[in-house]
Amino acid sequence: MQADFRAARRYGATGVPFFVLNRAYGLSGAQPADTFLSALRTAHADATPTTG
Repeated sequence: MQADFRAARRYGATGVPFFVLNRAYGLSGAQPADTFLSALRTAHADATPTTG
């Protein structure tokens, strides 16, 4: 459990709710749907390999 607390602190969690996307982005608090959508798109773009 202590490892979970340390990981949460690294992401910037200071309360609940708190969401971690792709183990790279933290989203704190109740956010509007547009904010979640933007965060999900950013996380997906960063996780998707580019070709070319």
